[in-house]
Amino acid sequence: MVVFLCPICNDSLRKSHVEAHFHRCRGCTAVSCMDCHKEFDKSSFKAHTSCITETEKYDKLHASVKKNGSAKQELWTSAVQNAIRSCNIQDNFIRKVLKDLESCNNLPYKKPKFENFLKSKYYRICPTKIAFIWNLLNDHYQRQLDETKEPLAEPKNKRFRADAVSSESLDLNGTVAGHQSPNFNPSFSIKKAIRQSIKECDGPIPFSEFRSKVTTFISILLHCLNQLNFAL
Repeated sequence: MVVFLCPICNDSLRKSHVEAHFHRCRGCTAVSCMDCHKEFDKSSFKAHTSCITETEKYDKLHASVKKNGSAKQELWTSAVQNAIRSCNIQDNFIRKVLKDLESCNNLPYKKPKFENFLKSKYYRICPTKIAFIWNLLNDHYQRQLDETKEPLAEPKNKRFRADAVSSESLDLNGTVAGHQSPNFNPSFSIKKAIRQSIKECDGPIPFSEFRSKVTTFISILLHCLNQLNFAL
């Protein structure tokens, strides 16, 4: 909820009370938003329907992160406007409805709420036309959503995998693709593998990456043991 502050009398005002306050408070020509501290005059305060959240205001680290619902709403609004501008509808009633929806910024993007919105706004609209309008807008939204999806990024630092180690890259000394393994002996334990893996880490790494590193390290040592037993 947006709340405004009067600079003359310091009253906090809800949006529905701002216009009456302009007429009642002498000298008040503008009000400021209590969240973003921007000033608005008599003609511009109505357009200020939403403001920054507490996370954006106080958590500077995540200030640029948008809520998932807000991002979906913006994408849906953009898709609706593009679909309406590009379509050619002959039905006069549907064309009028689409023209009204083009200027609607908070149009529901979920089907049940969208249908209820049209039923409450246009009480004479039939279910067939509601379904036609929904399919028209939703199809365009899905196409635009597919275009904005980015392919999954590959890991920046790829680690060699145990199943990728070939017998040609492994000699009897335990050197694997430029990686020097410690001398294996029957008293080898997982604790030693963990200690050796920690030594090879340049700095803090995610637990999943460290676990993969230890598993790979053990696989290499077992492979070395098999090769040594075969040679002996």
